[in-house]
Amino acid sequence: MNNIKCLIYLAKKYNKKLHYTDFDIPNNSNPKLIDYCKHINFEYKKIELNNSNLTNLYNGFFFAEINEIESIIIENISKDKFSIFHPTIGQYNTDSKGFEDILHSNKESIKLYLIEPSTNFYTSDILVKDDKSILSLISYLTRFKKYFFQISLGLIASSVILLIIPFLTKAIIDKGILNEDMNFVYVAVGAQFVLYIASLTIDFFRRWFFLHIGSRIDIQLVNEFLQKVFRLPMSFFENSNVSTLLKRIDDHSKLHNLLAVTSLKTILALLTITLLTSVLFVINTSIFLIFLIGSSLSMLWVYAFLKKRGKIDNKRFDITSKEQNKTIEIFEKIQDIKIYNTESKNSAEWLKYRTKLFKIENQWLTLDQVQELGAEAIDKVKGLLIILLSAKAVIIGKMTLGELFAVNMVVSQLEKPMKQVITFVVDYFDASVAFKRISKIKNLEDECPDNHFFVNEIPPNEGIILENIEFHYPENSKVKVLENINLFIPRGKTTAIIGTSGSGKSTLLKILMKYYKSTNGEIKIGGIDINTIHSSAWRNKIGVVLQEGKIFNDSILENIAMDKVIDYEEIIKISKLVCLHEFILENLPHGYHTVIGEQYGIHLSKGQEQRLLFARALYGNPDFLFLDEATSALDNQTEKRIIENLKLLDEEKTLIVIAHRLSTVRDADNIVVIDKGRIIEFGNHYELIEKEGMYYDLLKDQLVLNSEYA
Repeated sequence: MNNIKCLIYLAKKYNKKLHYTDFDIPNNSNPKLIDYCKHINFEYKKIELNNSNLTNLYNGFFFAEINEIESIIIENISKDKFSIFHPTIGQYNTDSKGFEDILHSNKESIKLYLIEPSTNFYTSDILVKDDKSILSLISYLTRFKKYFFQISLGLIASSVILLIIPFLTKAIIDKGILNEDMNFVYVAVGAQFVLYIASLTIDFFRRWFFLHIGSRIDIQLVNEFLQKVFRLPMSFFENSNVSTLLKRIDDHSKLHNLLAVTSLKTILALLTITLLTSVLFVINTSIFLIFLIGSSLSMLWVYAFLKKRGKIDNKRFDITSKEQNKTIEIFEKIQDIKIYNTESKNSAEWLKYRTKLFKIENQWLTLDQVQELGAEAIDKVKGLLIILLSAKAVIIGKMTLGELFAVNMVVSQLEKPMKQVITFVVDYFDASVAFKRISKIKNLEDECPDNHFFVNEIPPNEGIILENIEFHYPENSKVKVLENINLFIPRGKTTAIIGTSGSGKSTLLKILMKYYKSTNGEIKIGGIDINTIHSSAWRNKIGVVLQEGKIFNDSILENIAMDKVIDYEEIIKISKLVCLHEFILENLPHGYHTVIGEQYGIHLSKGQEQRLLFARALYGNPDFLFLDEATSALDNQTEKRIIENLKLLDEEKTLIVIAHRLSTVRDADNIVVIDKGRIIEFGNHYELIEKEGMYYDLLKDQLVLNSEYA
């Protein structure tokens, strides 16, 4: 199956999805990659390659046959840089020397092929485009096929009832009233009563089915969106705000409304329109044509405003997100607002967004009213023309009085389904706009895409090697946050990273946690590029305490264990290690079962929260422990006790510590000093003191500061 992995990887590079099910693969076999190229519309050309023409490769994709059943994908990035995709190891970069080693890994001359998509590649039925239209939502309805039979029976029964009632009305007048036959009238009215009861019963069950299907669809839509959000990289959340994501969740209500309410009602409406208009056609073709023309004009009127409606809806979405974000900010930062008397300023900012929203809502309401009232006016004129034509037909003897009443009843019954069709057109357009906004999130690449292959087994007892690491933010590529970082973090040792604020310490730590991906360079663990390790596998091996760590509204036990199995004895052991156990037993009413948090739990101080975050990071016995200002909220005595306790941990555990307080890191095995994104000093405490460089100056400044305020 390894060669199939290569083709799936290659297809993704051309923005196509390919699955194992697309191949007819015999059991227990690994077909040659070359055998399946034509099957998925790739063209290939054999290239004779040796050391003399190694640098002649131009940009493109190549695959090399390592042996009879194993291949790799090669991408030429630059003159001396190649990207290799190995189905077992994953993707990694190498230079000309590394590529030569691949060539020499086989005694025989390696077979190399240039591979490109053919002209049929993008139209191939075997490949599915990543981008989906709103029509793809139909798949949600097909999941409820077991209800289709009942719903279809209900639709047919309702339509038959609607079809019979006008003819019964016509018969009551023409045969009952005009012939003065009360017995016929009683029978006909009784039949109508039975039909109305049947119609109400059918409507009751139909509403229940719609409610059931709608609720299920709503849960599935929002759950899939949340699952997608969970798979996105941390960089996405740092550039997004909560209110925008909440509004996109609200957008799902429009999709739910279209799928579970409007679309199903519209199917019934179209069936009703088809049957009742056929009645009109049978009674009088002129009336049928007036109804058809009037309804078409009404639809065109509504359609004419849809584009402008979409523009206003996007503006409303944007301003509502900003207004909601400001509201959240006010309540989250109410303490600082009151301390600095900025109530007026914040109120004015909120009012600014609210005023803009009010104006946009007025535009929306005006457009909605013009759209609705215009369509209603056309319908009224249509109705008057039908009455006029019907009355004239009765007077000149082309229609009976019963047919007149039947026509009026049919037109009256058509009013609701016609409005439903118009509602569907509007809801479909609104849902399409919402779908595009949601798709902007769903089309983002996952942190670990399914069609990429990641290593899940991390080599034990290995250090971390950083080679030529560079990083800049996408929005500001000219400013390098990190530059030329070369560092070895040994296994089982404590490595401290210090520097002034903004020097790049926390950024480097986030790269190590796979929150960010370095712009250039490699990080290797046991020879494996960290980018080829699955994020969840890597984070299962690390414990982290960040400055901005969060506490959940849950019990102490759940906050420490998170999604791991709760081991009560282990949690108590770790809590003692981080000086938290006594506080829990002496101050919390339900001990470790006490619910904490800002919303409905007991509030903890910053120092208590930081000790709990320490316990969370240590629970599960991670191989690596990353600490970013992890003791900043602790008093010196507690900090000292925790640091001493950490020395009792497993000798194989690797600690990486970031701290401004140098007393925290003076006992570290290695201290790395970073300034302006570069490593300028490296050594232990005593070696750096002897150098009298930046570390010495920082230490001296802190000692002076402490002595002044002692």
